[in-house]
Amino acid sequence: MKDAKYNSKYPRILFYCDTDHNKSLFGKISEKLANTTLINQQNIENIKRTPCGCDKIIRNIENDYSKYLQYKYKTPQNSLRVLFKKWQRLGASEKSYQRRYRKYKIKKEFEKWVTFFHLSDCDIVAAWCPIKPKRRIVFEAALICNKSLLYFEDSPIPGYIICDHKGINGGLSLKKDIKFYEKFDYNDNINFDQIFNNIKQRKPSLKKPKYLQSKILKFKKNTIYCPLQVQDDTQIVQYGSWLKSIGQFIEIIYKASRKLPDDWQLVIREHPSSDISFTKNLASLSDDKFLVDNTSDSIEIIKHSKAIVTINSSVGFHALLKSMPVIVCGDAFWGFKPISYSVSNEDDLIKIFTNIDSLKINSSAIKKYLNYLFKQIFIPINFKNTGYTISDNDIKLIYSTSIKSLNFYN
Repeated sequence: MKDAKYNSKYPRILFYCDTDHNKSLFGKISEKLANTTLINQQNIENIKRTPCGCDKIIRNIENDYSKYLQYKYKTPQNSLRVLFKKWQRLGASEKSYQRRYRKYKIKKEFEKWVTFFHLSDCDIVAAWCPIKPKRRIVFEAALICNKSLLYFEDSPIPGYIICDHKGINGGLSLKKDIKFYEKFDYNDNINFDQIFNNIKQRKPSLKKPKYLQSKILKFKKNTIYCPLQVQDDTQIVQYGSWLKSIGQFIEIIYKASRKLPDDWQLVIREHPSSDISFTKNLASLSDDKFLVDNTSDSIEIIKHSKAIVTINSSVGFHALLKSMPVIVCGDAFWGFKPISYSVSNEDDLIKIFTNIDSLKINSSAIKKYLNYLFKQIFIPINFKNTGYTISDNDIKLIYSTSIKSLNFYN
């Protein structure tokens, strides 16, 4: 039964669902909030399009779509199959038949959603990771129709999600000013060690080549750990900042590792879910300062490390739970001093590696920041055979964020 506290005419939220995962999650949230409805692609199948001057929006969405495809097919070994697949979906230029046809399809769908939202009396449209092109169509149409937005995404800690009115990941509305978080004083201390120890890592993909054996324990050196990410993930495509590919990142990290003191080593690990393998390239670079470990559990590598360097991987956030120095090369909501070290170019990274012994941490600031996140931002979501469960107290966070959304977009 829906909480009477939220049984008001305002706000009314439409949850856009396009996978079993977000349908199940949004369904559970919808059960607890009044004035909510689940919608999907079927809602616009028989709707007449509303022509509108939206060429710039369509072009931007298609450009983003093509950007994801370019990242997806940017591999170390450009086989004929990969090159054909890339041409098949992108063509030879921006004016290719493939891209022009995709713009037509996007415009057709966009204009149908515009009609739908013009007819709807909803206040807010919510979706899961709606910066991805297909979901972005829905959000852009909602904005045209003066609807407010709610962004949902996984938090860096498994078992928690984030609801925000402005964006996801590096686009979150969170302040990057430690003074803001120092104002909050929570009496009950959260056991971050326990949270860290409960993190379960994904198993390596069986599609990848045979992994190199772990070398970490054979060296008694200070270790800086570099977890690689999925190349065409939103974290890289949208928030990679000055880094444009995993291949480029590997080259820069290898060059920086040459500047590490003699008693330091860098351990690099491929993402277990990545379809693009850099194993051969990494193996050719491997030496006593640049070690490749695709077999060890990521949490175990963190335990053996003194620092982490990443574009913006959630593994870097995991290291914050252990109050460990983290170097962030891309955009991350936790990428600011004194929480972590942010670098904006290759020279900055080399300078940090050269002086890596001088890295310091502010454990007090990190704990205050983490306390705020776990109390005010991260929403625990449990999944059992019967589906998702979410507490009434955590529903209040979603409700309060929906009010922020209304104020922000109005």
